[in-house]
Amino acid sequence: MNREPRTTDGDDALPEQSTAGFDRRRALGGGLLLLGAVAGFTAARAAIDGAGLPDEWTLVALPVFGLVGVVGFVLLVSAVVGD
Repeated sequence: MNREPRTTDGDDALPEQSTAGFDRRRALGGGLLLLGAVAGFTAARAAIDGAGLPDEWTLVALPVFGLVGVVGFVLLVSAVVGD
């Protein structure tokens, strides 16, 4: 195997990673919304059990926090995919 010698300008540092398409605000917002959806549903479920309400109340909490989770997921994915 005959390789060509590598030509450099003398700086062997690693190339900088491009973060041009990454939006930190969207990623942070999306991650917080996902965590909030999980924590919120868990708290709502605990409140329903603690108050002795029927389990049908979970059917109200699940879509609400599910929608929050979906919005968080979309924000998180849009932060990585970019415009």
